[in-house]
Amino acid sequence: KKETGEAHRYLAEIAMKKKDWNTAELESQRATVLEPNNAHYNLLYVRCLKAQKKYVQALEAIRRAIRYAQPPRLDFYNIQAQLYWKLGDYQAAIDSWEVAHEIAPQNAHYPRQIAHSYKMLQDFSAAERYYLAALKLKPEDKGLKRELEEVRKINKKFK
Repeated sequence: KKETGEAHRYLAEIAMKKKDWNTAELESQRATVLEPNNAHYNLLYVRCLKAQKKYVQALEAIRRAIRYAQPPRLDFYNIQAQLYWKLGDYQAAIDSWEVAHEIAPQNAHYPRQIAHSYKMLQDFSAAERYYLAALKLKPEDKGLKRELEEVRKINKKFK
């Protein structure tokens, strides 16, 4: 019988449920080897790597998933941004969240994450702009208002 990516996907998912990350990683990777252009298999592999804090390898895998996803998938760019964030590459995280925001311009999550990233880069003016953009989309969010005020206070100290 022919070995299939789908069979390895099922084995990976079973291993993930058991939190057997080594097996999940091997099985999901095998699925991607058998069907490298399958975005879902690549995403499964990313999830296994991310669960094990293998962020650099996960970034390589999410890039493949993004390349093969048709149409572009919002969640893939969000995951890519999270991985960059974990690695401390806030500018790359911003770039990924910008793409996600272009795909879903009504989602306040992405400008908020961009604002957080600019805050980490100590670009408080840019952070303020993105908090304002997020508040336009979600004006009732008290947490966003608090974060904006916090950045404004910091920004005043730097001016």
